[in-house]
Amino acid sequence: MVTFMLVTGAPCSGKSSYVEMMRGDGDLVVDLDAFQCALGSKRAHGHRKKLLQFALAMRRAVLRELSGFTSPPTVWYISCWPTPQEHSLFPRNICTVCMPTPIDECKRRAETDKRPPETVALIEEWFSLHVSPVEP
Repeated sequence: MVTFMLVTGAPCSGKSSYVEMMRGDGDLVVDLDAFQCALGSKRAHGHRKKLLQFALAMRRAVLRELSGFTSPPTVWYISCWPTPQEHSLFPRNICTVCMPTPIDECKRRAETDKRPPETVALIEEWFSLHVSPVEP
């Protein structure tokens, strides 16, 4: 059976870095940014809108193909904003990791990484829609 890991969190929260650190050789990584790069984007983030529809179609196709798939051992699905349509395609045995990175750190990373100007607004929007994890 495939292990399905949904890795979610705000933009610049470290989702891709976390997956890169945790994934095993042969694991499947479903990452919209990586799909857009594979389709021709020369940017790691802030891709052109015309590639987005194709990258989203790739992501949906991978989800559909996972039913009945027995390997790779783990699927890492990276998404800031998993939609109800995506959730309907997720397997039942889903494990979710929500990156606990605070908003100020996400904003600092956006600036340090020279992310597109709209990134800070997306970070603020993400945090306005999600409850922050409770600190112990």
